[in-house]
Amino acid sequence: MEKEVCSVCILDTRSFTDNLRYFSQYNDDSFVRLIQILCQNGLSLASKIDNEGNFYFNSTGDGFIIIFFGGDSSVKCYLYSLIINKINREECAKFKEKKNREIRFGIGLEFGTVEKIAMNSSVYNIVTYIGDVVNIASRIEEETKNHFRADIIIGESINRDIVKKLYDVDYDEIVRKVKENSDMKKVSRYLSMLNSVNHNMLLTFLSEHRLKGVEKQISLFRVSPTLAKNNSPYFYRFINNCSKYLKIDPDKIL
Repeated sequence: MEKEVCSVCILDTRSFTDNLRYFSQYNDDSFVRLIQILCQNGLSLASKIDNEGNFYFNSTGDGFIIIFFGGDSSVKCYLYSLIINKINREECAKFKEKKNREIRFGIGLEFGTVEKIAMNSSVYNIVTYIGDVVNIASRIEEETKNHFRADIIIGESINRDIVKKLYDVDYDEIVRKVKENSDMKKVSRYLSMLNSVNHNMLLTFLSEHRLKGVEKQISLFRVSPTLAKNNSPYFYRFINNCSKYLKIDPDKIL
């Protein structure tokens, strides 16, 4: 099987089973309809960001998985996560106003490769994708539960790829210089460079994590809710940078 370069985004709804039971006892289908809306929003936005349909989208029951393919997949995926977080948070806020029930979700992203699996019969076709990147993105999403104000967490590979594409900066090389340099003035300068890049990316570095089922530790980055809030100039500047790189109209996706 041929491996395809891709970026994976997984969105998972918090306390799904508890909320499903809560609303079911009142024969209230509003929570199920909310989940449908959140997923429909996800599919609609993906079609706007990649109007050629070079992505895979599927429901996970309590959320969804989306895989963007190709060399620009990392930028598309991260841009997608920022905007779908904004759109679906607004949907959940409206739901809370009506039902007095807070619904939250977490988003995990990573960059890597997958392999396609297709199963066919005369009346039914199934396509799915497997790869370490899917498992890692899922584990990263789970980490959003363990960190305060961490709606979106991204992995080191997708961060590395985006930083190189948008800013032509080798993130790993700067990290290496920080770790290996004994000159504190140079270390301070390199740390300042990393902080500047993270700020431009709307991110804060969490730490190196040992994720369940993943052999090596990987660096995780949290989207800063302060930098990425709706009225933040940093948010719109980054959205515009991504849109310019991808040659899409930001007004059509916001």
